[in-house]
Amino acid sequence: MTVRNLSFKDIWYKQKDGDCTILKRNYSFNIKPRDEIRLFSDMVCETPYCPACKYSDYKAYDANNDCRVKILPANALADI
Repeated sequence: MTVRNLSFKDIWYKQKDGDCTILKRNYSFNIKPRDEIRLFSDMVCETPYCPACKYSDYKAYDANNDCRVKILPANALADI
């Protein structure tokens, strides 16, 4: 599943105990069925952008089953 940042600002993400990584505007990351990706509003990954999301959470927004979801402003997820 590909998740694209269309929130109009840079956000950061962290996979489990991994590094805090920037997700620039219009960039994407991939998530696999066993993954959990947390999104943050700050570069030190301390201020949650939205709750921790598992693959199933992202998949729930994929209405057309093309494995692509977008992050929108106001902490919303939607199908691409």
